Amino acid sequence: MKPFLGIIVLFLASLAHGQKPGTATLHGTVLDAAMENEPMLMAQISVKGTPHSAHTGFNGNFSFDGLPQGSHQIQIAFPGYQTQEKTVVFQGGETVSLVAVLHSLTPPPARETFTGTAVRAASQGTGGQSAQEVTALLPKK
Repeated sequence: MKPFLGIIVLFLASLAHGQKPGTATLHGTVLDAAMENEPMLMAQISVKGTPHSAHTGFNGNFSFDGLPQGSHQIQIAFPGYQTQEKTVVFQGGETVSLVAVLHSLTPPPARETFTGTAVRAASQGTGGQSAQEVTALLPKK
């Protein structure tokens, strides 16, 4: 009776975990290279050839249970970023961890330096320049 009870306990534990026998679990994190590897919210993770698809949460994490054994292409995408594909081999009952760093399709904006001449305009009663005189000092387009 004890071996039978042990089998039932193991079966119930696997059901509580949400994983079918012979399947694997994938969990991971997606980071944003443009933001110094901060977690990326709402990146889309797909296991190609399966119905498994999810978005990352606030901490950039995602998780899939019940993935079929074998080699699978994992696609990580976010608008405006280079899509990544990674091959992962799943064995039954194992948990695989994945970290992906996405890179922006456009380079970060360059810092711009503005130069100009400061003009002080006083009121007309103190000999200041008129608006037309100040406008004439501005560079032409």
